[in-house]
Amino acid sequence: MEIKATEVEKNIRLDKFLVSRYPEISRARIQKAITDGLVLVNNKKPSKHYFLKPADQIAINFAADEINRQKEINLAPNKNIKLDIIFADDNYIVVNKPANMIVHPSDIHPADDTLVNGLLAFCPDLKNIGEDLTRPGIVHRLDKDVSGLLVAAKTPAAFKNLKKQFQNHQVYKEYIALVHGRPSKKHDFIKFNIERSKTNGRKMAAKPDNSGREAITEYEVIKEFNNYSLLKVIIHTGRTHQIRVHLNALGYPLVGDNVYCPKSLKSNVDLHRIFLHAYILKFANLDGETLEFKKDLPIDLKAFLESLS
Repeated sequence: MEIKATEVEKNIRLDKFLVSRYPEISRARIQKAITDGLVLVNNKKPSKHYFLKPADQIAINFAADEINRQKEINLAPNKNIKLDIIFADDNYIVVNKPANMIVHPSDIHPADDTLVNGLLAFCPDLKNIGEDLTRPGIVHRLDKDVSGLLVAAKTPAAFKNLKKQFQNHQVYKEYIALVHGRPSKKHDFIKFNIERSKTNGRKMAAKPDNSGREAITEYEVIKEFNNYSLLKVIIHTGRTHQIRVHLNALGYPLVGDNVYCPKSLKSNVDLHRIFLHAYILKFANLDGETLEFKKDLPIDLKAFLESLS
């Protein structure tokens, strides 16, 4: 893959630039890829501390180290993981991911208790699907503490098809969210760009100055409580932590979000997860037919709402 640096990206350090472009990949892995010669700038091996210039041609070959990474990451099928499978055919699997489950193993979490380990037990052929051997069949993700609908591809053709739909923002994803406070606008679009935080590598940051990458979140207030609001949220782009970052930037952080929610609000909530659920998922199959799936709020989120009434 090749990327051309723009005027806006000049003077950004190469490793930080790649982290912003590939937030799902750890900075340590990106730095190692640069050191190992898997990233070239203008056909030359750069320092990981290289600062970009306009029109720099960056060639990336992260896939070259996937075999070694797979040896370090546990991709063993785990039959003990009970999946809530909503739909399965020859090309796709749609599951209802529970909260507190990581989607796939990684450098940071190499264990065998992820959704992917469960999917591999259900569909062993999944192991060879996709561009990253540590994320077989995975085209999109949900954060660990978020529940709801997720689709995985079972064939190369399905993977390519899904990836294209996500890149073109043709996949419809609707969430139910509970936030602190009561938004002044009952329906709005949040359009702050997003990039990785410069002060905390685990967090993303909203960028009102238009640096970072485009991100668009639409929300509508469904119901209001004394100190909370229940929202329908539709994401028109798919950035890491997008909903969490956007709503927090407006001053309405998600209930149960221990990363972005201010400490003063955390103490008021006894919820061991984020109140965010992927409620509706729509995409086209290989025949162009639209597939639509819905999954209501899980019991713990329903119980929390009832406690507010």
